[in-house]
Amino acid sequence: MRDDKDLSQEFLAQLCEIDVRQLRLIKRAETNFTISILKKIQVNLIYHFIKILDFTG
Repeated sequence: MRDDKDLSQEFLAQLCEIDVRQLRLIKRAETNFTISILKKIQVNLIYHFIKILDFTG
């Protein structure tokens, strides 16, 4: 989903306030993560998806 939005891992990690290494480990299912981290990732991906679809300006 992140790749579809042209978001780099570094930028998404920054938005989510997590280390980019942690995001990479999550992507590869090599670490456990909390629900709060999952929520941060979800919120930022949805926000950017809506922003991309906003054709008003």
